[in-house]
Order: sequence, then structure tokens, then C-alpha cells
Amino acid sequence: MKICFYFTKQTLCNRSFAQADVPLVAYQAGLSFNMDLNSPFRWTPKIQKIEQTPEFLKKMKYFQRLTLMEDHHYSELIDTFLFEALKNTEFDYYYDYKCESNTYCPFYGDIPFLIYNKVKKYPIIPVMRTKPINAFTLVAKEREMLITEPVAAGLWALTNSQVQNIDKVRMLQTDGNHWRMLELCKNERFKKTGIYCQENDSYSKIYYDYQVQQVILGLIRYSLNEMNEKEQALNLIYDFVDERRYLTHEGAPPKATAKFWKFVPQSIKNFFF
Repeated sequence: MKICFYFTKQTLCNRSFAQADVPLVAYQAGLSFNMDLNSPFRWTPKIQKIEQTPEFLKKMKYFQRLTLMEDHHYSELIDTFLFEALKNTEFDYYYDYKCESNTYCPFYGDIPFLIYNKVKKYPIIPVMRTKPINAFTLVAKEREMLITEPVAAGLWALTNSQVQNIDKVRMLQTDGNHWRMLELCKNERFKKTGIYCQENDSYSKIYYDYQVQQVILGLIRYSLNEMNEKEQALNLIYDFVDERRYLTHEGAPPKATAKFWKFVPQSIKNFFF
């Protein structure tokens, strides 16, 4: 990543996350607006759904009974998802974490929810809250979810993690009902997912859609980059399939069926047979 080490607090005007503009964010991160930040390509991580607990479902019923969602209700909704997803993990989160600019990052401001590892302290995952999305199409929704704020917060997290030898950071952006994940790397690579939300309702009320809730809980867990054994096995299988790796001669299937299995790795064969 083109982190501008020669920029200092004295030579560059600092900006808050909310005031970060596209040219400055793109330059600081070494990214292109058209090819990276505004790219039409979407990252589809291998998310595993997480079943809701009875306490979580009870909380969703509470949101369903509300006649009007006020500002603090959206924060409470985000808090509910984070608390549920981080159960039985080494992670916790701060509320309204105040970030200061540093020598390598001119951005500062408040991160509504900052996930951190309670044991190792790193990685840290900024969770940036956006204003409620009122658009009906996914394209319009993406326009309303400003990408500069989470990228600026991700750059702050990445530059504050250098002593830990971390080469990438993940960020979450949400208004409570709409969620997406972004990843920023030091080697000038950037990825973003599409928007995960309830699609059958014009107002995208996630507390009515139990399947999307499971996906969002899995998305938050995936952002921790701490995969369990099942997730590691699934990731290995998908990597083999995606890369279409060939079997070696040893352990290959009989010649009569070899043409049907030539792209399938031995680990997957052992799983099914």
C-alpha cells in the first residue's frame, strides 16, 4: 500500500472520517477510484451462516414491535448483531472509539464500534455506521453508503497496526439493516462485498428476515479472520475448486472415471468416497 510516510501532521491538513474526500482517501491508500473504490466487481467471501440464539430472536421481536425506529434504535440493532456474533470468541468491542491522526494517516474521528482481540489486541475491525438507507435498488443503496469513511477508518487501523506486522485490515459498514464488508491491504489491494440486506421488503427491515440475520452474523464472524475447523475445511475445498487444481498421479481415480474427476483434489474425493 502506498502509505504516505513523508506526510506528517505539519505538512498535511488532517481530515475527519466524515470529511475524507475521494482523492485524498484514494491517494493515501494507493488506490484508484474507478478501478478499486468504485469498481463494479464484488467480493463474495465464504461466509458460514450462524444460528441465532433464543435471546437474539427475542431481541428481533422487540424491534418488530417498534412503531418508529429512532437513531438510538439503529445503534441498538447494530450492537445486538455484534454482541451475538462475537459470543464465544476472543473478541470484544469498544463504543465510540476516538481515533487520532498519526504520522502515516491524516484521518481521525470516532468509530461507533471498534472490534478488537481481547488477548492479542489485534486485529482491530472498525464498524462504521452510516445514515439509514432509504433507496430501493442496490445501486442506489451503494451510492448512499459512502465508501470513503470505512476506507479512511481502515487506513487508520492499518497504520496503527504496523508494529503488529499486520498486512491487512477488514472494515464493516452498516446502518443496522444493510451490511457490507471491505478489506484494505498494504500491497495496494482492496476488496468490498455487495450489500447484504432484506430484499423482499422495500424498507429492508432485517429484523423480519431470519435467514439474512444468519448471513450477517456469519459476515461479522468472517471479518475477524479467525476461522474454526469447519470454516477452514470449507475454505480449503472452495480454494481447490476455484483454482481447478489437478490431481497428481498418485491417488488418482481409475482411468475409466479419471476424465470425470480430473479437476477434483484428493481431499474432496476422500470426503465423498
